[in-house]
Amino acid sequence: MDASQEPVLLVDGLGRLRAGHDQVLCLDVGPLSPQGRLECHLAANFHKPRTEARLVTAARSASTLGMAWDDTLALLAVHPHSKTARLLAAWLALPASWDQWIVRGHACLTVAPILAKLPPDDLTALTPVVAAYAWSQASLAQLVSWLQETAQRTEQPLRDLVSCLGIEAAGQLSPKDAMARILEAARRLRYPELCRLEEAWHAAAKSIGLPRPWRMERTDQFETGHVELRLRVTRPEDVAAAAKALERCARHPGWAALMEIGA
Repeated sequence: MDASQEPVLLVDGLGRLRAGHDQVLCLDVGPLSPQGRLECHLAANFHKPRTEARLVTAARSASTLGMAWDDTLALLAVHPHSKTARLLAAWLALPASWDQWIVRGHACLTVAPILAKLPPDDLTALTPVVAAYAWSQASLAQLVSWLQETAQRTEQPLRDLVSCLGIEAAGQLSPKDAMARILEAARRLRYPELCRLEEAWHAAAKSIGLPRPWRMERTDQFETGHVELRLRVTRPEDVAAAAKALERCARHPGWAALMEIGA
């Protein structure tokens, strides 16, 4: 604590103070500058895991205090030419209000370069999506990339695209299912024709009713009409049974429709 302040300023140890009862022993570190308090706080917590939340919070505090970037990295024990240093620099280019999503686990430091390229209006539009769920690095990066590419192709503002993701409807699902639905909605916006072909292909494949143990798969992204049939057997007699099962649906008219899709 810094007892020279009025009231007394707690530099570190809020958790211990809250856990205490009547009296808590404190060390008076004397009058310190704001930068000195930050250094004291980091030194007292150096033994704790260096999480992304701690790095971002400390780096933002140092930036607010006007510390030189090299001094900040030295204070955080981050090499100036490391990937972590580059990601921190990119994250600090975002509004300080976005730090909470790192702290809450809704975003990862690795998506900072993607987010830092977005204009303020797009960041504002993305905020409800990020606020609602704890996104993984890959999922959030994919979501932002699809929305950016769609905005460029359609010349629509990103906020209009976000409104097409069905965020409110997804809120009725589990977080995992909700994020999957939002990602699928973004994918449909980005690849409307591909998604239309996929739906048609699955409908045609379902109409054929391919019996087990056969499996049907596409061999490409509809560049050809090729269909791949797969079979896994464990006994010799399974081969004959599978052949008979395939023969029963071999003349189904759905095969022709299936192979014409996208070809």
